[in-house]
Amino acid sequence: MSTDKEGRTEGDDWWAKEVPTFEDLDHARAQVAAHGGRVDIVISHTGPTVFLRQLPKNQIDQSRLEDPTVALLDEVLEEFQPKKWFFGHFHLYAQGEDQGCAWQALSGEGLGGKWWVELSS
Repeated sequence: MSTDKEGRTEGDDWWAKEVPTFEDLDHARAQVAAHGGRVDIVISHTGPTVFLRQLPKNQIDQSRLEDPTVALLDEVLEEFQPKKWFFGHFHLYAQGEDQGCAWQALSGEGLGGKWWVELSS
């Protein structure tokens, strides 16, 4: 969810339908079922609540935890139980492990901290 959409241009760097819906989650369920029923890696803009609560509170805008996408990603974590998860919404580097999932919050280019990962095959 773009918390700064007032300064953005719709269709260029902001989209009215950018927030995933539970209909999108149903589509993901069907895709996972059709392709072996397993999710190894999730790459998303923000992350599930359990990950976000471990980020340094003094470095993030706490209102961003109210993003409706977070609730949907809580469902993704619980249902699909991925092994790895990467997100970057907060532009800071942190990592942890919860519910069998190793997660990394990635920084932004030029902001200090790790901002990319190389995924092994």
